[in-house]
Amino acid sequence: MLISIRMLPEPKKRYPLILDVGCGRGNSFELLDKYFNPDQISGIEIDERLLGDAKKQVDVRRCSIDLIMGNNVGLPPILSFDQSEL
Repeated sequence: MLISIRMLPEPKKRYPLILDVGCGRGNSFELLDKYFNPDQISGIEIDERLLGDAKKQVDVRRCSIDLIMGNNVGLPPILSFDQSEL
């Protein structure tokens, strides 16, 4: 997914937790890490092959990245994120 910086919300000092639904190969992780300065990004992807590629992005980012195979349907309502990227 190509993300335009103009599509992102106004900068905030920090968004500690970010949810990237449909993270694909993790191409957005770099921009999310730099722009929002999170402690953690949680990426959800339904395609196991794409999630395998996203794992390559985990060690090259400043923040912690958790990858989940699945989709956003049925996520527990107790999960709270500061920013969500679809």
